[in-house]
Amino acid sequence: MAAEFRSELEENLSRYLRDEISLQAFEDWFAPVLWEVADSHDEEDRILVGTISNRIAEYSYGDISEDSLRRELANAVLPFEGSWRNFATNSTEAPSMPVPGNSATNVLIPYPDAA
Repeated sequence: MAAEFRSELEENLSRYLRDEISLQAFEDWFAPVLWEVADSHDEEDRILVGTISNRIAEYSYGDISEDSLRRELANAVLPFEGSWRNFATNSTEAPSMPVPGNSATNVLIPYPDAA
């Protein structure tokens, strides 16, 4: 489940980061996944999902801006994978993408190795 989950998470998160879907649409996808992963034995997945859930809660309570949320969500996945994909171009050659609303900030998004 870990590889499939991370691939789906990457896809949905990158769509939000590129403004292709709203935060609400991402949350609609994420909510059932949150509970499924919470019961998982994969500690990395539980930590990742908990981190994402906490960042969304911080935004919902007004503790962080949406620009900060986007950076935090993008950065939340960094410790979990080793190779990089630029989701703006869908390329593995350029290892960063601008965060919408903050063109000065580049965010690296991990992409699972195709092994």
